[in-house]
Amino acid sequence: MKECAVVIFCLAFMIPCGGENLRGGSGTDIDNYCVVFDQETIDTCKPLYLRWQQNDGWNKYKVTTIGNSNTYDTKHWEGFNGNITGIANASEMNAFKDSTFAANHWCSPDSSKGGSHGNLPGTTLRWDVRRWVCDNGLIPANKPMVAPVMIGTNDINTEWDGPPRISDYNALINCILADGVIPIITTIPPINREVWAHTWDPDSLLVPYNDSLRMIAEQKKIPLLDLHRWCMDHGGPTQLLVDWAHAIGCGSNGAVFTDDCLDGGTSGGLQNARNYLLLIALHDIFKYVVDGEPYTKICLNTGVASSTIDMSIGPNPLSSSTTISVYPAGNAGQNISVRIYDSNGKVVKAFEKGKQGTQKGLSVAGFRWDSSGCPPGVYIVKAQVFKQVISKMVVVVR
Repeated sequence: MKECAVVIFCLAFMIPCGGENLRGGSGTDIDNYCVVFDQETIDTCKPLYLRWQQNDGWNKYKVTTIGNSNTYDTKHWEGFNGNITGIANASEMNAFKDSTFAANHWCSPDSSKGGSHGNLPGTTLRWDVRRWVCDNGLIPANKPMVAPVMIGTNDINTEWDGPPRISDYNALINCILADGVIPIITTIPPINREVWAHTWDPDSLLVPYNDSLRMIAEQKKIPLLDLHRWCMDHGGPTQLLVDWAHAIGCGSNGAVFTDDCLDGGTSGGLQNARNYLLLIALHDIFKYVVDGEPYTKICLNTGVASSTIDMSIGPNPLSSSTTISVYPAGNAGQNISVRIYDSNGKVVKAFEKGKQGTQKGLSVAGFRWDSSGCPPGVYIVKAQVFKQVISKMVVVVR
């Protein structure tokens, strides 16, 4: 691959103030992988909520999880029937989930597991899930407000049926949107090639499929949970999976949010991490879309910087070049490290930015990325200032 050139420039800018939420209780980097909720996503979801309110008798805050054996697993979702444990702000998390998506026993197996609720072992996108949702009325039968979707692993594993088709996935998401339900697109976790039973490389199908899911989320401006990226950054399939595709458990259930369970590696914890990230995503959906709270405030000429770093990328998607702007906030003056990764987790470019100047405590470092030598696809831009890290997705199109 031709190396992607980067040109660096600097300018002063205003920094958005951070909002309060349920993040921050873990001693791990789990919060760096939360669903990105920006104003465009909120603006897309608000009309969906207005459409949802027209559904007579539907269940406010209810979640229907669409997937296969990974979502049918007892470690997924069922732990929310009891208490969240192992994390500093467990009491706040329990109060939130008990008053919203875990109310009315909605996280019990009777209310969340099985084909009638959108998940069964062995299900495929093409022959099962799309028909359940688009043809057999699964969404109106469950009457949810939000529908996380993680499907496609069995399509990759099924030789006679071929890889999952993006047209089927698009149709599935469109059927969910038609009922005013907010989908959360979830990328497929990696597959363990060491115990893979077929002759073909699963990544040859999984990587472009996940890239397409990221692009669908970007194009439709709907929430994306990039679980594949968390897995690859926290041990990969050989440490996180018990076989070719299923997660090793961590703790007594999936609501154990200890650092060991949220940091992956040999401790496992894929289901725990997914449950945590879904909980945070639901919090943001209910806060900004359902309750209508303002998403951000701009600190205008106050000279007071936010304590949280931020980053913007534009244009995105891009065809040739884009500007990556990193706002060091309260960390102004620290070194800024930026890395760009392709969808395989390979570093496309890594570089450092020297210490920054400030203007009333507010500053920004800008990086001009020329992607002309990079193939089309999804890339992850990760910036680090002191001990804080932020990641965002960028899509290269031709």
